[in-house]
Amino acid sequence: TSVNRLTPRRHHFYPNAVAVSLSTPMTSLKSRPSSQFSIYHPGFAVSHRMSSPVPEGLQRLVSLLLLLGGCWGEVRDGKYFQDLCFRLTGSGVSWPSEEVRDNFTTSGRFIPRNIVVTGFQGWRDQMFVITPQFRPGIPFTLSKFDIFQRCFPELQPFPSWNLQGGDSFQNLHNAMDLQVDHRDLLWVLDSGNINTLVHPTRVGPPKVLAFEALTGKVVHTIDLSLLTCDGSRLQTILVDYSRQTGTPWLYIADAAARTIIVYNVAESKGQRVVLPEVVCKDGPRDVLYMTLIKVFNRPERVYFTYLSSKRMFSIKTVDLKYSSRNGTVMDEGTSPASLVLLGSVDENIFFRYKGKPEILMWNINSTFKEKNFIPVDAGEEGRLATHVALGYGGMLWVLEGNYQD
Repeated sequence: TSVNRLTPRRHHFYPNAVAVSLSTPMTSLKSRPSSQFSIYHPGFAVSHRMSSPVPEGLQRLVSLLLLLGGCWGEVRDGKYFQDLCFRLTGSGVSWPSEEVRDNFTTSGRFIPRNIVVTGFQGWRDQMFVITPQFRPGIPFTLSKFDIFQRCFPELQPFPSWNLQGGDSFQNLHNAMDLQVDHRDLLWVLDSGNINTLVHPTRVGPPKVLAFEALTGKVVHTIDLSLLTCDGSRLQTILVDYSRQTGTPWLYIADAAARTIIVYNVAESKGQRVVLPEVVCKDGPRDVLYMTLIKVFNRPERVYFTYLSSKRMFSIKTVDLKYSSRNGTVMDEGTSPASLVLLGSVDENIFFRYKGKPEILMWNINSTFKEKNFIPVDAGEEGRLATHVALGYGGMLWVLEGNYQD
């Protein structure tokens, strides 16, 4: 049975300061095994390094000073975070009635063990989560819960039960990823295929739907049929608002086709940017992870990697949007093992190694090398993080599951 856990980490995440894990007391932070201890602060033009030997206590002190120098935070005790630990299981569903639940169960449309939460987005005191249609028996693919429901919340289909499945173009079939933007719009990537791990079946076109987070009203419906092929596997969506015009752009990863779909929402136009073969030469085109980094007075970049690869790549969004030919892809560097990108905040990208629970952070101002990977959470044996994002309380939230990559 799949059991997901969504928790805030014990540190308050400070967007303007270096991320230092406070999930354990400061006295337990260990010195880096490498020959130098690196601290990165987005406000610094370059990274500040302290060459070894440096006493461990001094390292902790400098880390803490940088953290407090970024902004003020609120100190909270352990019980506060325990109260915000949510266990998401397939049996925790908010049904309209017992009769509806019984009908779904007897007909095989509700099999709790097949329900797996893979992504989330926080909005005010709500958490939106997706449950992809990997196997039969998943009655909804997009839902939400209130964080004031303690411990075991009930998932409520969003925006309603009526829009889960069905023949309407506005109905949801298989949500693969989601994003909430600063205009309180929830963008959902729907592959249109269900039962993808057993008997893949096309039940609708691949599309993107945008909902008002407050009301559930459908604001945008975008058909991606002309930008995909039969073998496409859409996996990640990024939402980017133009600094010049304020109009939204979408970047969608098509892992199987080795492409990034770029869509101008205002003009209802899209194009496919084919990535060079080198981005997946180390293995199959399995999972294409992407994350968007926007920094003031710097070109915006999309960072991406395949699960089968150990290398991190990036490309400027201006190349994705406006170049008539493929944009220039930058090889950022190589890691010791395959990467699972979890998310990003400001200039920091969170990831872990394939099959490993420890969450690491890389600041893009440093070179992509192991010595610059900062451990921010040890994780828990038997659980692997699938998503990291800012949420309620301005805290860094982590979604973990008891299933393998």
